[in-house]
Amino acid sequence: MSVSDGSISSATFSLDLLFSQDFTIGQEVNFAKIAPHGVTNSNIGSTTPVTGSGNFTLAFPFVATGIAIGRDETHGQWESADEN
Repeated sequence: MSVSDGSISSATFSLDLLFSQDFTIGQEVNFAKIAPHGVTNSNIGSTTPVTGSGNFTLAFPFVATGIAIGRDETHGQWESADEN
């Protein structure tokens, strides 16, 4: 779902992980090990630009979070975004 109301915009969505491979950012990471069943992402931001810095003259402030889709403990199965 994506919503825009005046100067605020937000979106929330879930996605299944289709492919992952190891990569290094100070340590080896693989999203298949962290969130094997996908993630739910939620973000909110301003549609009003603010003064940027460096090579960027404008910036749009926002925050976001991603949460791994977990197990359905009552059925002993992994939930999928497709099943909701």
